[in-house]
Amino acid sequence: MKPHPPIFRSLSFWHYQIAGWSLFWLADFVLMSLREVTAYDFFVESLEIPFAFVLSLLLREIYKRVDYKRLSIPVLFGYVMIWSAIFTIIWYGIIVSLWYVAKSPAYALPYLNYRIALRWINYFIPIWLGWSSLYFGIKYWRDWEDERQRAREATLLAQRAQLQMLRYQLNPHFLFNALNSMRVLIREDKRNAKLMVTELSEFLRYSLVHRDHGVVPLREELEAVRHYLSIEKRRFEDKLLVEFQV
Repeated sequence: MKPHPPIFRSLSFWHYQIAGWSLFWLADFVLMSLREVTAYDFFVESLEIPFAFVLSLLLREIYKRVDYKRLSIPVLFGYVMIWSAIFTIIWYGIIVSLWYVAKSPAYALPYLNYRIALRWINYFIPIWLGWSSLYFGIKYWRDWEDERQRAREATLLAQRAQLQMLRYQLNPHFLFNALNSMRVLIREDKRNAKLMVTELSEFLRYSLVHRDHGVVPLREELEAVRHYLSIEKRRFEDKLLVEFQV
């Protein structure tokens, strides 16, 4: 049975995308509440987030074409910096255009001033850097989880193969010894021989039914052990002492 993946591993891009921008909108809402803006201004400024949401989807399409596994971290960081700056400028242009249309040209035009624009761009660029860092960070983390899962599966497969080989090696010896003991018992003690045949058949039935099962109930496992030890007990008699502590 494969272990269940961690909850963060099972989340899709859309879970992170919607949750992240929703939290950003909530933080923006709190900041606007402190400024005591009008309902109309609040509505206009709230429209900035959907535009950012759509822009981030476009940025994702660009990043999906990047073979990030072959890039060094410094090169990837430089790549992210360039695209974050580009999308910051695009977003800022959309915001100013939105203010120009929804508020007034007099309100929006001052934001085209070089110094004011640069100040706002410096404020916005960490948002896109943060989004990009989370995007690649989650991809790196998922790749690492996949590698761990493959390593676990390879180890488990090797262990099963080793156990199967041991089973093939041990079963013939066990059967040979058990059959020899039954051959002797048939002549000396037919009742014990019949019981030994029953124990052997139950043990072999268990081995055949559960040989490919990864998980077996403890009760059935103990029952199989009892059948096995019962066979050995009839072979070795008083030389074999068995005690169960469960």
